Amino acid sequence: MTNKIPSKENLEDMLKLFEPESSIPVLTEVPVLPKGGFDYIFEWSPDLLNKKDWRSDGYRWIQGATLSVTSKSGLKCTKYYFKSQIEKGNVSIDSFQRRAIECSKFPCRVLIRYLGDESHAMFPHGNSKKVTAFTRTKDSELQKLKLEKDKFPVKVYSEKLLEAAEKNLDDRRQNVDVVRDLKQVQNTIYSARVKARSTDDRIYHLIEIANETNFIHDIIITPHQIVTCFSKG
Repeated sequence: MTNKIPSKENLEDMLKLFEPESSIPVLTEVPVLPKGGFDYIFEWSPDLLNKKDWRSDGYRWIQGATLSVTSKSGLKCTKYYFKSQIEKGNVSIDSFQRRAIECSKFPCRVLIRYLGDESHAMFPHGNSKKVTAFTRTKDSELQKLKLEKDKFPVKVYSEKLLEAAEKNLDDRRQNVDVVRDLKQVQNTIYSARVKARSTDDRIYHLIEIANETNFIHDIIITPHQIVTCFSKG
């Protein structure tokens, strides 16, 4: 679907979409690969660790600006801007975008808008056939993995696969809701263990990056710090 992407949005109009009389849907599950022109409000629960799940929708995004703004009535808001990523690195397009707004008046809710033509959101794009599509796993699933830091990663991975089989998810939903592979489970549990016993934030954040990308493939902490990075393709 093609729809015009406004260069500017009126904050007061956007905040009206949060009000009960608005017809915009309020969802507790993030839709996968929504089309351009779709707007919704994601309602998250602190108990479910899913505050950031709206960021995992099956597309690949490059985040641009994050703006702190104040409405005419004094409400504190945060606006997020994303462009569709079509190549490895920071190659993005303007023709399909995601925008989000959080407002202090509406805790545990975020307004998500998809603007432009979703058919342009292909990865890899053009002739880049050797690049493997990478789907971001929802944050709540990664947070749950960190709670399993005292278990063996292989056991945790097996349990997650069994859970997914019982839910009978379709492929698009599974790409977002289920852990990607054993390596992702190992990285996530390892990062939780490092954070629990170490104050070295640099190592922790490095492991987090490894978990969210296909660029960092191996991290050795002792006796010397060695990081192996490369892109497949």
